[in-house]
Amino acid sequence: MNRDDTQMKAVTIPEFGDAGVLRVGTAPTPAPGPRQVAIDVAYAGANFASVLVHAAVGGVGSQLGQAARLLGAGRVVGTVGSAARIDTAKGFGYDEVILRDRLADAGQFDIVVDMVGGPARRASLDRLASMGRLVIMGNASGAEDVGAPANELWFSNKTVSGFNLAAFAAAHPRRGGPGAAPCGGGHGQGGAAGTG
Repeated sequence: MNRDDTQMKAVTIPEFGDAGVLRVGTAPTPAPGPRQVAIDVAYAGANFASVLVHAAVGGVGSQLGQAARLLGAGRVVGTVGSAARIDTAKGFGYDEVILRDRLADAGQFDIVVDMVGGPARRASLDRLASMGRLVIMGNASGAEDVGAPANELWFSNKTVSGFNLAAFAAAHPRRGGPGAAPCGGGHGQGGAAGTG
């Protein structure tokens, strides 16, 4: 076999954008330095994240679906609390919009953003793929806290984190911007009012 070890196949990303900006070509084969190793990669892929956003017509949810799309998400799904809100949510760029109580039929997601809490939070954990991330941004339902047992997260390779927009804006006014602080008032839990 006549093989050129000075060049390797490479996929480059020459500019910001979706999968259309990927370029397949060649690049110089890297040579390992001291205390380094070279690893042959037989197969690789680009997996664009699937994103689920609860309260898709709420103040935050209406923006997050669009942001996920702009950042290159592969599948963006929103949830709403009533069928009357489905068409409105679709207008915010979601690939699909489902009723929150039908979440069990929605498949798995790499990222779930929850501003609702309660039963939606538990259902969100169940819908997370391995290595998935649940971001908690509120509790607009006013329901009791839903815990995430540490062993369950560990065994299923899932992550749960919180983000409170009002607290972030107060602690980091230059990064959060002056308009961000009012967004987190909601029910005293850091989430926007309403359940989208």
